[in-house]
Amino acid sequence: MGGEDKRRFKRYEVQGIPGTLVLNFEARVLNLSLTGLSLATHSPLRSGTRYALRVPRNGELRFNATVRWCRLVGTEKNSREEVVPVYHAGLDFRDDLDEHARELLSFIESHVVVELERRLAGRFTVSEDTALDIGARGDFVARRLSRSGMLIETDIVPESGAVLQIEVRHERHPWKTGARVAYVAPATGGEKAQIGIEFLDLSEPAADAVEKVIEEIIT
Repeated sequence: MGGEDKRRFKRYEVQGIPGTLVLNFEARVLNLSLTGLSLATHSPLRSGTRYALRVPRNGELRFNATVRWCRLVGTEKNSREEVVPVYHAGLDFRDDLDEHARELLSFIESHVVVELERRLAGRFTVSEDTALDIGARGDFVARRLSRSGMLIETDIVPESGAVLQIEVRHERHPWKTGARVAYVAPATGGEKAQIGIEFLDLSEPAADAVEKVIEEIIT
């Protein structure tokens, strides 16, 4: 899938095999408030989607937030000197604070520069570029399968080239593996997005499970 060299593997229609995918990427905090934060990232965030956020410099700080808006603001060069898009997004965590709320508020207090004329409930500028890891977890349904990858339908819309972790919940031959997004067909008319993924470094048990599923399809 995704390239002519991959098409040497025949693709088979499958009867909606379910699974779960996990997408992780990095973002920079632009500013914080007591109700949410805004981020800069190279990947678009889908409005209404709930993401898991983690501050790498403080492994105990994990919280969830829901995207309220996301827009393309420009481009920049990444570490490989490639021109990549830059998105700004606003996330709200008011509905997601739990026992970690105290750590989150402590983090805000230690990482913001408060301007005297602003009220406590205002939005604060982050004292430096603060990195976050963002994780999106969602279900998918596989529609096509080959020995090199799958076509799946999902509400999660990753960028082409993004690396995922997937868990396929076949009732007899489940497997887990890493995968790379080969192409993305965005959702239209209320349908789910179609994502072509290529398997990465299939373990022997995972490769065996793929083979067994294909054998069941063709016999």
